[in-house]
Amino acid sequence: MIRIVIADDQQLMRDGLKALLVRSGDIQIVGEAKDGLEAVEMALRTQPDVVLMDAAMPGVNGVKATEQLSALDGQVKVLFVSGHSDHLILRQALKSGAQGYVMKSAKPEELVLAIRSVAGGKMYFSPEVFSYISEELVK
Repeated sequence: MIRIVIADDQQLMRDGLKALLVRSGDIQIVGEAKDGLEAVEMALRTQPDVVLMDAAMPGVNGVKATEQLSALDGQVKVLFVSGHSDHLILRQALKSGAQGYVMKSAKPEELVLAIRSVAGGKMYFSPEVFSYISEELVK
């Protein structure tokens, strides 16, 4: 069973992700947070396999929260689930220690695949994000 914390400032988004993920059969939601500070606290308390992290949240944003989690023990994997495809945010998310980045426009199957990949120790990026990373590597 893959243990997940969902961090997103929008209740509707958290509820939608929970409804989607419980149907997968191998994903368990162990907590949720409405900002980055809560996400860090929840991750420390519940020790999830993966934190689904929104980039733009009030107070401590997803990038700062990921930096804090990475600095604490490095055991918790972070998968960004964001509507932001801004290159600066993508770069910050990767530098913060995230293991993946999926666009909120992704199909449900892609999100489940991304979670399984990240939980299994692999990195995962939506095609749009991978295109950007590829372009940056060849510069």
